[in-house]
Amino acid sequence: KLAEWTGPMTKVKSAIYFQGKDEQVTIGEVPSMSEQQSIEAINAAAQAYGHGMGVWPQMSVRQRIHTIEQFVEGLAARRNDIVKILMWEICKTEEDSRKEVDRTILYIKDTIAELKKMENQQSTFLITGGVIGHIRRAPLGVVLCMG
Repeated sequence: KLAEWTGPMTKVKSAIYFQGKDEQVTIGEVPSMSEQQSIEAINAAAQAYGHGMGVWPQMSVRQRIHTIEQFVEGLAARRNDIVKILMWEICKTEEDSRKEVDRTILYIKDTIAELKKMENQQSTFLITGGVIGHIRRAPLGVVLCMG
């Protein structure tokens, strides 16, 4: 479940200043969370994971792939916005910013294609030392991703 943040926000400023002014360009906002609110967010993520019994870890690989594909569609739809933010945030050229966004989208798509290939190869049962096994890929836990 995604919860919308309604609390205070902190402006994110670019390293770039307006020409002839002592004013940085504002490129966005991030939630201003207290330590307690941050811990609550982490605990909510752990509860959602539910020791492997939550919705995401219990989804089939096909369902997780579909969800990530929807995310990539949303990312591609916001491509121009992301390019502009990269330009302001880390002073990349427009061309380099476009390439970075496109590389990221391609990387996600390639990862999905590889997972599909692995799933097809390992959809059979394995027999090793008289033990029959079936490999099932599943999320391993909560991850903090900062980029």
